[in-house]
Order: sequence, then structure tokens, then C-alpha cells
Amino acid sequence: MQILISLYPDFPVRLPFSYYHALSAGIYEILNSLDENFAKDLHEGPLNANRIKLLTISPLLSKIMEVHGGGRGSHLKEHNNNYFLLFKGNTYFRIATPIPNIAHACVAAFSNVDFLRVGSQVFRVKSVEILSDPFFKENMTWISPGNSSIVTGWTIENAGKKVYQFPLDVVKDVPHCSEIIKHNLVHKLQRLIEQTPEVCAAWMGNGHHSDTNLKDFVSEKDLSINIITDHDHFIYKTRLHQLKNNPVRSWRAPVMVKGPEWVQKIVWSCGLGQMNTMGFGLVEEVKL
Repeated sequence: MQILISLYPDFPVRLPFSYYHALSAGIYEILNSLDENFAKDLHEGPLNANRIKLLTISPLLSKIMEVHGGGRGSHLKEHNNNYFLLFKGNTYFRIATPIPNIAHACVAAFSNVDFLRVGSQVFRVKSVEILSDPFFKENMTWISPGNSSIVTGWTIENAGKKVYQFPLDVVKDVPHCSEIIKHNLVHKLQRLIEQTPEVCAAWMGNGHHSDTNLKDFVSEKDLSINIITDHDHFIYKTRLHQLKNNPVRSWRAPVMVKGPEWVQKIVWSCGLGQMNTMGFGLVEEVKL
């Protein structure tokens, strides 16, 4: 499920390039206003702390946004008053999740507030809309909407070092982005089986009702990932972000996913890649 939150700035909203963590904090603040225990458990409860949360958030998206001081190295210069984003009109973002109680909480929470605070800045909440699912099929192509992007990181064993892999200019001795995405999708489905096996059973059908049967049913061998880096319209791009003073690298390109229907449902409701609660990985279907 994907939820569209429409916003409007009563006055122009000025944000640093690296606002993603502030947006995530603002969303948790609104969930906290609905149910403090629910928000705390989702953020740091024993089932969610340091684990995939199956909650994906897009960045803020707007056609009426000015970029001041953009270009290479912009995120390292945010102390300069000339480097910022200025939102001046209709703005929106999306939340995706396959877990019904999280989706219902998000809809209820945003339907009962007037404002979303992002750092020191404020947007008015205009509307909340549950988006229609795409028609799921074996072959689908996905793209990050607007200026959003995908993170594919890998921790090198015995070194404790995290590197960011790209479709092009790949890091040696690290799995390709397509393999990282496959591994991540299967991991997300396994997490979903742990939390709401009834959702997975409904997705998969064929009499798979127990956790054991469902987990045995999941395999990376069923998936094929093709990242398109040479499309004329959807230009391949890489980005550098600073989240809490830590560098994060991401990329944007169409991703062709081939696999069972449950794979496409995971992509739609859980996103591609990692750091999904921090503004990365939410995608929509695209026709090439």
C-alpha cells in the first residue's frame, strides 16, 4: 500500500539539502500524537530496533521548488546561507507499507493534524489519499519518483566497512546492485512473514499458510533484476547525501524486476534497496 500526503507551505519553506532525517522525525512525531506507544515501538521496539521496519518514506516532491546553490559538493556546504531548497507551493510525499496496522495508523494520524514540522519549518497538511495499487504482473519496471533515489550499501565482512555500490563504476569484490536488491527483497519478505504471515499467505496463495512453508517458498533464484542506465528519458544519476553528518550515496535509474507477483507487491509496498525510513527506495511503476 502507498499513501499520498499532500502539503502546502503557508510561507516559503526553506530546508537544507540533507533534510531527510528531519522529515522522518516529523512523521514519527505525528504518529506519536496518535499513539505514543505505537510510535515508540515502531521506532525502537524489540521487533523493530536495528531491523528492517517495512516502512518506506519518499522525500518531499514539488514542481514549485527552487534549488539554491546546487551542484557537486552541495551537501558539504550547507553551513553556507546560499545552499538550500525552497518549497513555494504544492508539495507531497509518499509512505509505503505492507502492514495494515502501520498503514491505518499513518492515515489516521495525518488525517487528524493540520501541520507537519520538518526541522524548524512547517507545512500545512492538505489531504491524505490511499493510492490504487498497480496491476501486478511478472515483469514490471520501477522508477524512483521525482528527485528520490535508491541506496544499495554493503558491509565488507571482517572489516566493518560499509561501501555504496552503483550500477556503473562498481566497487570491486562487492555484489552488484542487482544482487543487493534481490537479497534485500527476500529479506523484506521474510520480515513480513515474521510480522504478518496472513498477508504473505494471501499474496502467495497455493495453500502456504504456515511460517515455515512461507519461508521455504522464498528464494532469490526466483528473481531477476535489470538496472537500465542508458535510457534517453530517465537519465542515470548518482547523488551524495549527508544524513546526521554521515555521507550516504544513492542512484536513480529504471529497475526492471522479473519474478512472482509477491515480488512486485514487495517492491510497491516496501521499496527497493535500503534506508527506506530515511527517504530512499520508494518507487512507482513506469512504462518505458
